Amino acid sequence: YIGKGDILYTWSPDSKLVAATGSSRVVQILDRFGALIDQVVPPSASVCTMLCWNKTSDMLAIIQKNSKILTLYNLKSRKSKHEKISVTGKHISIIRWSPGSVDQIAIAMSNGNLLLYNVGNDDYSATYNSGKKRVVSLAWSET
Repeated sequence: YIGKGDILYTWSPDSKLVAATGSSRVVQILDRFGALIDQVVPPSASVCTMLCWNKTSDMLAIIQKNSKILTLYNLKSRKSKHEKISVTGKHISIIRWSPGSVDQIAIAMSNGNLLLYNVGNDDYSATYNSGKKRVVSLAWSET
């Protein structure tokens, strides 16, 4: 059950799965025929503001409104991990997976701070301050 109101959804890069959520905040993982594969319940009571699949469609990143917790759902193990982001900023504003072979995710905070998180080795590789304004878009270069 997704709830009433607006629905947030994203297709996996291989177009085999869709992740969808609404006011219930529970993220439903469905196959392309609509069959329920799994459900992810993020830790906060807030609605989800962004869902983002990694390049290989086996990891889903979830952020919630006014939250500093990044939820990572592993499709293979069917387990969720809740990572509290400890850099300054009120909440996560946007996330973007690396298009490369390493499962690395860029995380931008509401105050302009940006950090790179390597999911594979559970390591924060870099932190940048891009100013005092909220980051509204992220993109990776090929190099």
